[in-house]
Amino acid sequence: MLGDDLLAVRSYSPPPPQSTKGWKEKNAPYVGKAIHCGNRYVLQVKSLSAQPWVIKQATLEGPNGEVLKVQRLGFEKGKRGAPWDINAIVAEAPPGLEVSSLKLNLTDADGRVAQLEVRGLP
Repeated sequence: MLGDDLLAVRSYSPPPPQSTKGWKEKNAPYVGKAIHCGNRYVLQVKSLSAQPWVIKQATLEGPNGEVLKVQRLGFEKGKRGAPWDINAIVAEAPPGLEVSSLKLNLTDADGRVAQLEVRGLP
């Protein structure tokens, strides 16, 4: 961003309603936005639960088993009274690799786990 590179951004809608243990109905974690710049990907993961869900460990895997290096995790409680927890994941793909989908394995400090898949990455 500081180098004024072009950013590819994609927004995703929440998944259809489902009951998921540990999450309020309809509000299990999902990828809300994805940004791609060079070999870096930034993913926004939104969730809603009784207790804040702060990702402490993440693994991201490409469609052919490539593992992206997670460089940074961030968390923000919803602003202005919004109930959503928002986690950000900054990951780096191996040089020259462009991925169109990712499998995410995410773990919180209290042991809650989410396995997500995001397709159609920018």
